[in-house]
Amino acid sequence: MPWAALILAWSLRAYAAEEVQGPSWVEAPAFAWPAGVESSLGPARVELELLVDETGGIESIRVVSGPPALVEHVVRALDGRRFTPASEGGIPVAVLVPLVVELIPPVPAAESPPPPPAPVDAGITATYTVPRGEVSRQSLSAEELRSTPGTLGDPLRAVANLPGTVRTPLDMGWLLVRGANPEHTAVYIDGARVPLVYHLGGFSSVVHPAYVERVDFLPGGGPARYGRALGGTVDLVTRGQLPVAEARVGANLVFAGAFASAPVGDATLSGSVRRSYIDAVAAPFLPEGAAGALPRFWDWQARADLPGGSNLFAFGYVDEIDVPEAGDTQITLRVLTQRLHARARLPVASRELVLTPAVAYEKLALEDADIGVVQARESVTLDLRAETPDTLDGDLGWTAGVDGQVAYTRVAITGLDHAIPVGTPDVYGDLRWGRARGPHLVGGVRVDSLFAQDQPARLGLSPRLTGHWPTSARSALEVELGVYHQPPPAEVLVGETEGASLELDEALGAGVGGRLGVGPVEATLDLWGRDYARLSVPEADYSTDSTHGLAYGVDLGARLRWRRLNAMLRYSYARSYRRDDADEVWWPSAYDQPHTLGLVSAYDLGRDWTISARFRYASGFWVGFDGAELADLLTLETETLDPDSGRVEAYHALDLKIVKNFRFRRWSLDAYLDIENVYNHRVPEPVITGISTVRVDVLGRGLPVLPIFGVEAQFPDRRDE
Repeated sequence: MPWAALILAWSLRAYAAEEVQGPSWVEAPAFAWPAGVESSLGPARVELELLVDETGGIESIRVVSGPPALVEHVVRALDGRRFTPASEGGIPVAVLVPLVVELIPPVPAAESPPPPPAPVDAGITATYTVPRGEVSRQSLSAEELRSTPGTLGDPLRAVANLPGTVRTPLDMGWLLVRGANPEHTAVYIDGARVPLVYHLGGFSSVVHPAYVERVDFLPGGGPARYGRALGGTVDLVTRGQLPVAEARVGANLVFAGAFASAPVGDATLSGSVRRSYIDAVAAPFLPEGAAGALPRFWDWQARADLPGGSNLFAFGYVDEIDVPEAGDTQITLRVLTQRLHARARLPVASRELVLTPAVAYEKLALEDADIGVVQARESVTLDLRAETPDTLDGDLGWTAGVDGQVAYTRVAITGLDHAIPVGTPDVYGDLRWGRARGPHLVGGVRVDSLFAQDQPARLGLSPRLTGHWPTSARSALEVELGVYHQPPPAEVLVGETEGASLELDEALGAGVGGRLGVGPVEATLDLWGRDYARLSVPEADYSTDSTHGLAYGVDLGARLRWRRLNAMLRYSYARSYRRDDADEVWWPSAYDQPHTLGLVSAYDLGRDWTISARFRYASGFWVGFDGAELADLLTLETETLDPDSGRVEAYHALDLKIVKNFRFRRWSLDAYLDIENVYNHRVPEPVITGISTVRVDVLGRGLPVLPIFGVEAQFPDRRDE
């Protein structure tokens, strides 16, 4: 037998022998009927699902069913409870624990009393480890994300620290993943596509942290359920609110906000609102009119969590920021979104059908202070995803779904105003062969489509293939290959006459990687490449250029969890090129940054004190010509740049953060000092507006050193739940 076959057989045998040892209570809780609750509710049953982390702590609680008053009682009783960690092959792992609690109301004294409540151990034998899912998926919990410096307590901002990303110019809010343009990265909230996940300036995501359960980042693009994008995928998974009353109120130098949640009947209603004011805070220290270069935003969210796992989630935001422009012209970028998402889970035979409809109004506009709208993109959209997900049981599994969108899109450019309906009724499916946590292959296909009024139909077949081969409980090899399609930009498709002749943008992507855990260290290595066969690029003269693109690179990542220290290191070498024709030479794209380095560390000092630091380095952006204009909007000074080798100065910055948690009898207070850009290093960077291609003829400078003090109070203290 060849050596390769012997090694494979040994690895599979070793993997099969590594059984999961379920957790057990350190001290099992006993639940009695809560005082003040009507006995007419009982006997009653409360079903929960606990996510128990590698240390045995309860990281999150999902309510499956039960009367709200009793659910609140059970959840409070779990406060501070711990398990002995679960293990797989002797290595601690996170597990999901289904917990069922039977509660019996008290009986009158004349009757025989019921037996005393027994320690709860229901569901522990049914634990299983959390499946990894798709190749290259990186998931971060909200608690892990909140501790990152430079994030102002916002969990989603930490995605930019992960391998596979490069820094967005001026931290403008769009994501750059593996050599792709910002419009090529798909951003989802609970599986529904959204245009923007960060507020302009990058200070905060568009969703309050109370609603964030985790963030899934797939730099390779992901399985067939994700489409209409040539680059990576970010899927924000929201947190269902527990049927208990709670509130959060916080403020810092940049913005203030409030969140509240309470049970109402069988539902739990919650809402939040936030408003920025850094422009007003900084105005006295800046030249007149300069404060407009700082971001201005407000957002709101409202949610209803319903029985059976269904929910309604509405949210919206408005952002404004002044962007550099040649001459004395003042241009303001305005972004507006109002959305309503819903989710329903329906049993179908032995499976589950998940429906995720969404309706939205969105607008992006560049406005001149004198002449009004220069460019605008406006749309009303209706989305519907209907999916039967893989149950992850057995040796075979499948996923099937429809991901459809109908949009009425209007594009206004100086001298042109055009609106047409556009539809993308895409279908997709995946077939898994092999166990989800063992060696397996997943083959899938998505039919990307585009139907626009008075234009020919476009169809693109997007096959995907991923493979996952675990060599031990903490190591694995992975491979992915896929074809990806995306509609041309709306300002091209709708606003230009030549848009009707454009095909779907197309890319071919491939990657191979490995995961290895040794002691307290987990390391990743990914090699990847992407060939962009067609890229529709809007030009400054409102014409369209179809270019060819090429990107490739290697991503390295390492995490250390040792006692009180938590650290993450990432390095990426990535190149991104463009050319108009096959006989022309390649030139670096406007987003090309060959080297990206990041180090994030946090240390628990004890007594509820935490200190953390983040260092970032990135190669300077490629400008490609001399004479670019640099506008520093905070000083209102301009200069002309002649960059060496076509690149501006490299970016590097250090952020520091210290946090103290104060616990009181019924509430807690987090106080923090988050110092961004400690040594005040500001470099020239191109401008991204999100409505046109990157500007390399006019550049701006980033923010100076920014010490941000903030506080957040939570009523009651639920930090350990």
